[in-house]
Amino acid sequence: MAKILLVDDEVTMVQMVTELFRSEGHEVFPFTNCNAATEALETISPELVITDLYLDKTRAHGLEILHKARSLNPPPRGHCHDGLRINRDSGRGDEGRGLRLPGETIQA
Repeated sequence: MAKILLVDDEVTMVQMVTELFRSEGHEVFPFTNCNAATEALETISPELVITDLYLDKTRAHGLEILHKARSLNPPPRGHCHDGLRINRDSGRGDEGRGLRLPGETIQA
């Protein structure tokens, strides 16, 4: 099963999602802190990173985690990724807008 790094500032969300993935046999590494999660990337080497975009509601720390994960484990040359889609309801009228990391394609 997959090694999953999970990051969210809401403890209940982390607990709920961790329990869900572990019940399916995945190895989950839960974090509620951006710095701790970023530091753990090197030792954990996750196959999947699930993160909240705005961990402290002021800055997109989640993107920093994703960029670090990508830099530690770049895709093979010529490999096409399935993409990354981030949907959020920020209350700023941008619901449903997708964000993408450089070099990724978004599948509809």
